[in-house]
Amino acid sequence: MSKKYAFLFPGQGAQTPGMIKDVCEAYPEARACLDSISQIAGEDITKLLWETEAAVLSRSDRSQLAITSASLAVAAALKAKGIEPAVCAGFSLGEFPAMCLSGVLSFEDTIKIVKLRGEIMQKVCDDIAARSAGNPPGMAAVMAPDQVKAIAKEAGEAYAANMNSVKQTVVSGTAEALTKLEELGKAAGARRVMRLAVAGPYHSPLMQAAA
Repeated sequence: MSKKYAFLFPGQGAQTPGMIKDVCEAYPEARACLDSISQIAGEDITKLLWETEAAVLSRSDRSQLAITSASLAVAAALKAKGIEPAVCAGFSLGEFPAMCLSGVLSFEDTIKIVKLRGEIMQKVCDDIAARSAGNPPGMAAVMAPDQVKAIAKEAGEAYAANMNSVKQTVVSGTAEALTKLEELGKAAGARRVMRLAVAGPYHSPLMQAAA
């Protein structure tokens, strides 16, 4: 029986400066994919992936395009080795490369949509930050799932957003709410409250304006 592969794609927070540079050096198909994305997006994607500082890369208008580009480039490298997906799935932003490889969206439309989506969402994030003396909103992973909703409610503008497992829930919120969440979480005995490398309170009512 032949092997079947599932391709699973990550969402925002998976970005890191220098991402997939080694893949592009080893597989010209991956680099060619990035060159095609650069033409569609109207910017140098290799510079975005390899020369952008972590803080800037975490912005929604940077990370969404970067992660999607990396995902599609890795898929191109796998295809060159004869490995193609029987099924695709994605977490949040990851749905877009999944739809692209599944034939739901064209390659060009995927890039255009993701770029515009990132710009729209970052505008909302900037507006939220402006109401908080310039302090950006964000997300935090809390290792105390049974208490998260109550803690988030007490923290103010914070919302349980991603119930990732029985041990971890991610909370989205304003800068002030997340700071309060850290205090309340530790007081309630949370094993860990960790800020994520994202620039917005995704999957929460705070992002409604982006819809």
